[in-house]
Amino acid sequence: MAQDRTQKTSTPSTILLVDDEQSLLSLMTRDLQEHGFTVLKASNGEEALHHCQRYIGPIHLLLADIFLPAEDQSANNDPQAPSVHGLELARRVMALRPHIQVLLISGRTDEEIFALGGIKPGTPFLKKPFSSDTLIRKVREVLNVTQ
Repeated sequence: MAQDRTQKTSTPSTILLVDDEQSLLSLMTRDLQEHGFTVLKASNGEEALHHCQRYIGPIHLLLADIFLPAEDQSANNDPQAPSVHGLELARRVMALRPHIQVLLISGRTDEEIFALGGIKPGTPFLKKPFSSDTLIRKVREVLNVTQ
């Protein structure tokens, strides 16, 4: 049976969404908001950390791309810019908000992801591309939100 796209979460949760692909950032924001989540969006680590420091309410989930452009290169849209990984962002966010859950995403190859190191077995992860339904299901699973 297909799930109703307008179904809301049983309790509102706030998600800090970080991805440098603007079209994907917009699409994921829309999907999450349609399912009752509050979304704080950022296109790089600097913006994400700004949200963590300034947002007064709780942030329940960091949903971040593993590979993000260096903050000083993100405005240039330079695909050759050095990348920083979402793992460092996750560590910094967790230092500011110790109770936050983390869900990582990436469209890179398994070899590139493995080469980063530091990803613990069992870390919640979504491989791009993924469907809206898969995104919502995984977010609910990580947040332990009942449907």
